[in-house]
Amino acid sequence: MSDAPDQSSDHAEAARPLSSIPPPSLRPATSPPTNPTNPTDALVPIWLTGTVTAGGTGPCYEFLANDGRRLTLYSSEGDALKAGGPIRALVTPASFRQPCGANLLMRLLRVERL
Repeated sequence: MSDAPDQSSDHAEAARPLSSIPPPSLRPATSPPTNPTNPTDALVPIWLTGTVTAGGTGPCYEFLANDGRRLTLYSSEGDALKAGGPIRALVTPASFRQPCGANLLMRLLRVERL
């Protein structure tokens, strides 16, 4: 007799065709997704205050937030925003791509001129 462990059951398992092995099952979700990079998550709007650095009638505006972030704001509303004008902007991360500039693109939902 040999002292080596019996590996015949391991070989039998490996020899079974893949179609006979049931796929792993996933448990149902217990809460909504919370990862902001997940496209199923809600895009939560936030208020930012800052200065318009490149204005016009849209749809793209360059914006310097008071916290130092440089953003590109996108709005199809046609708001006329002057460069140098301080604003308070309700924005959400853009869920689309636009050729608006090199900065982080945010969708402009509402603007308040200060």
